[in-house]
Amino acid sequence: METNNQDQFFPSSPIHPYDILEDELKARDIQKKDFAPLLGMKPSNFSRMLKARGNLSSETAMKLEEILGIPYSFWMKLQEAYLRDCIRLSGTKNISYEKDKSSKDIYEKLNSILKPIKEGAEQINLYMHNQRLNSNDSLSLEEVNSIEAYIHRLGKTLCKVKL
Repeated sequence: METNNQDQFFPSSPIHPYDILEDELKARDIQKKDFAPLLGMKPSNFSRMLKARGNLSSETAMKLEEILGIPYSFWMKLQEAYLRDCIRLSGTKNISYEKDKSSKDIYEKLNSILKPIKEGAEQINLYMHNQRLNSNDSLSLEEVNSIEAYIHRLGKTLCKVKL
């Protein structure tokens, strides 16, 4: 079955997994300050995490599965959908709002937007090639966290893209 682009629906803003988590806590009548220790966090750090809208880590998704009974895969799919929607929405920003801009202005704007994205992707690529990812060795937690941090920065940059 084929669909054309006109039949596809996109949210007006990406839905972050932490939005869903907050809704779930509210539905279960669980206070954030009571939930934070279950995740091994201070309430203030938990609140900061929810407000910052950073990437949902695999570790946090596993803890949420354990605590709430909502599968790890659900949380990770939410994170993936959030990043995908950020990318889609950044790509669907209407240039028609700025029709009076010259193609040179738009080209310069795109270059300034794409430069940090390209640099972030190159950093991830370099890191991965320098860190035994082509062998059967397992990665340390520090190595996984470094790769995750690069991906997180890249995702944040993509979410901020506007023409």
